[in-house]
Amino acid sequence: MNKQSNNNKLIAKNTLFLYVRMLFILFVTLYTSRMVISALGIVDYGVFNVVAGFVSMAGFFNVTLASSLQRFYSFERSHDGVIGMRRVFSTAMLIHFVMATAIFLLMAIVGRWYVNHVMVIPADRLFAAGVAYNMAVVSLLLGVMQTPFVAAITACERFDFYAMIGIAEVLLRLIAVIVLQWLPFDKVIVYSLMTFGVSAIVFVIYSLYAFRHIIFKASDQGNTGIDMILLRHILVFSGWSLLNTFTLMVKGQGVNMLLNVFWGTVVNAARAIAYQVNAAMTSFSNNVALSFRPQIISSNAADDKQRVEQLFISSSRACFVLMTLLTMPLLVEVGYVLSLWLGADNVPAHTHAFTILVLIDSLIGKV
Repeated sequence: MNKQSNNNKLIAKNTLFLYVRMLFILFVTLYTSRMVISALGIVDYGVFNVVAGFVSMAGFFNVTLASSLQRFYSFERSHDGVIGMRRVFSTAMLIHFVMATAIFLLMAIVGRWYVNHVMVIPADRLFAAGVAYNMAVVSLLLGVMQTPFVAAITACERFDFYAMIGIAEVLLRLIAVIVLQWLPFDKVIVYSLMTFGVSAIVFVIYSLYAFRHIIFKASDQGNTGIDMILLRHILVFSGWSLLNTFTLMVKGQGVNMLLNVFWGTVVNAARAIAYQVNAAMTSFSNNVALSFRPQIISSNAADDKQRVEQLFISSSRACFVLMTLLTMPLLVEVGYVLSLWLGADNVPAHTHAFTILVLIDSLIGKV
């Protein structure tokens, strides 16, 4: 009972760290978004988002593996300690290296053709869109290789460090946008380069911390190399979630591509803003789920089914209640909130409708 009480306190502490992180990121990101759309303009903002969104489609398998890795880290940690985590890490790095190579080839051949010949982009912005595309691809590859490190950190419940890095990242992005206002060069190109720079810095910090404090704390005893059986288990387990992740990707970025083909970049800008609002709302409930997840996996590994059920129900209820309380007032005053946030002159056409539809869709998904 004492152990369960300590675990509940750990969940509460982790939730606090995540909420401090989330609130800081929320306010800074909202302010940064206002500055970005003001610096780029609605058309260039739409160009940047449609290109970045298209590239993110290639990372859907990485999203599936990320949640699966945390599960395997927690499971192996409960059985073999850090030795087990190193075994998962070595196997995961092989999987993610192969995936990064496949994504690079796909983006270099198919992606480049789509951006140049199918995507609706003003002719004078094609070069800038190409640079934004290249930087988005490299940032995605860094994100793919970063996943094993982040999953190890969250599986060990180092949410204090995770929160600090999240805060540092948005501060770097804010500094980049402030500097962007004063630079005389092409804003889309410069912003793409600076966004890549932030991604590279975050990758280095996560990897160094995970290597020093988690992965290589173990001695060389035991099998800590690539485990082919574990590799198969990770891929099979991820396969169950792959269809869900793929459909969500198609629903999100596939619709974005269709909107671009039929209505152009201004509509892409409106939808991008709507999804930023939605991300801000869902981050409250997602942080609750994230803080519960390591305890759920550990309890399942210990075959404590009653504890798993209790944590799962508590997490689901908390997520839905939080999402409902936040969404309902916003649906009523969405026009005022958007004008207050971006400025009346910077709100693209149809943003109100997109925001309402996206929020309702997310709320239904929490049921």
